[in-house]
Order: sequence, then structure tokens, then C-alpha cells
Amino acid sequence: MAGNPNTPFSILEILARDEDRFVRQSLAWNSNVPASDLEKMAQDGNKDVRSVAAGNSNTPPSTLHKLAEDEDADVRQAVASNPNIPAETLEKLAQDNEGRVHYGVVENFNVSVSLLELLAESENVDALQAVAGISSTPKMALEKLAQDSEAYVRISVGGNLKTPASVLEKLAQDSELRVLFSVAENPSTPESVLEKLVQNKRMLFHLNIAKNINAPGSVLEQLAEGSDADVRQEVIKNPNTPESVRKRLERELASPRESPHEDDPANQGYSGKYPLVSEEHLRLVRETSQNAVVIFPRSPHRQASLGAQKRRRPR
Repeated sequence: MAGNPNTPFSILEILARDEDRFVRQSLAWNSNVPASDLEKMAQDGNKDVRSVAAGNSNTPPSTLHKLAEDEDADVRQAVASNPNIPAETLEKLAQDNEGRVHYGVVENFNVSVSLLELLAESENVDALQAVAGISSTPKMALEKLAQDSEAYVRISVGGNLKTPASVLEKLAQDSELRVLFSVAENPSTPESVLEKLVQNKRMLFHLNIAKNINAPGSVLEQLAEGSDADVRQEVIKNPNTPESVRKRLERELASPRESPHEDDPANQGYSGKYPLVSEEHLRLVRETSQNAVVIFPRSPHRQASLGAQKRRRPR
């Protein structure tokens, strides 16, 4: 009832005074709760209730300004991500001592370029990862983040559509495979870099390059010669694939064929279920799935894992 937007205001007023903090917390989520009730819950003795009230888009800016001074970092983080927060309050939270508050600032749709430059110096890994994935992050900040010691941060830079070509060229030489995968799939990656990456024999490189909507026809032709069906399917879907190559692949994939490499000793030890996929490849798939980092942008930000919001770089 407390979280139901159709609950009458008279009932909401009563629930705002309920002794059960879970009721008050649920009420604070309600999109139709009156501003007067949110102001009361912003002074609640329970930090979880205050945190939810701080994240409610109906909470008045004046109340958010007060909550920005809250002793609990989770409450301040919720304030920082609220789109109704006054600009001066957002700037203040960008200088907060807690890195998780920085993350909230980065996730705010109203974050300015100047604040992104400031937050590129944060000690919070999730804040850095989010900054690295935002299209409005300045070039100089992306160049700095591309050298960060955390792979997650470099992965986000590698997947950012606004990352300069010179930075992508450097990231294409990164020692972390997942960084290379993000560069391979980035439509902004120069053709010369894709031509180098396609020489790598790992199937995941080929798969990501085949998905790249700006991959040149010459590179796609090389990928079409491979034996992996998934890669060949992505080559067919790519708009840059020459029509003659597309039609040939469609014919070949329509009728199962025996792999010309079936008896090759190099294929020994390959999975029986996936006859052309090595155990190393399957291990990499499992590893990258378990440590998945969201590289797709949400406009204009990226959504990072809520479970990792409190990660801090080791000192």
C-alpha cells in the first residue's frame, strides 16, 4: 500500500508516521508521495529511509541540499544521482571525501564536463569506470583514464565512441584481453587497428570485429574465411560485407559442411559440443561472463554494477 501510487494522500500521510521503517522506506519510493512527506522522511532517524527519500525525483531541491550534508555516504550518493539536485549542490558532492558519492555524481544526467574532468581523478573505481564510458568526457580525461591501472576503467575507455583514435591505437596493445575486445567492437576504432587485431587467432577477437559496424570490407572478407559459424553469421549481418561474400556465406551456412580442419592436430582437445571451439576459448567466455563489464552506453551514461559501487582503489 505504501508504495502504491494510487494510494490516497490521506492514507500516505498516516503511513509517513508508521513505526515500521520498512513501511516508511516503501513510502519514500512512491512516485506520488507529497513533497511534505518527503521532507519529513528526509529527517527520518533511519538512514535507509533518508536514502530512498534522497533518490525520489519529487523531493524538493531545498531538501536535497540539506540531505547533501547527511552523515551517511549512501544518503549523499542518492542525493548526487537525483536529477533535481541544484547545480551548486552537485558541484559540492563532486568534492565529497567518499568515492561512492562521486559515482552518484557521474550517474547524474546533469553532470557537467568540468565535473567529469574533476571526477577523472577520483579514487573510486566505479566512478572512474563511469566517467570513462560517458560520451561527453573530455579527450584529456580519456587519455588519462586509458592509462589507469584498473582494467575495468580501460575497458570502458576502449568502448567509448568518443575515445580518440590515437588512444584506441594504444589500447589495442593492452595486455588485458578484455580491453582489446572492447577496442575491437568499437565503431570508432581505425581500420588500421582492426586490420592488426584480426591477425589475432582468438575467436572472440574475430567475433567482436565482425560485429563492428565500421569494420572495412577487406577485414570482413578475411573473417569470412574462418571456420567459426558464429563469426561467419556476424559477417553476414555486417552492412559493410561485400554482397558476393555475404551470398557465399549464406549458401555455405545453409548446408552443413565438414570442417576442412577437422583432422588438423591443432584441433585436438577441442570441445565435443563445439567441435571448432577450443577449451581456452570456452574458459575465456566463462571468465568474461563472470566478470562482465557493461560496455554499452546508456544515454549519455553507462550503468555500472550496483554490487560494486563501494569499490575503492587500493592505497
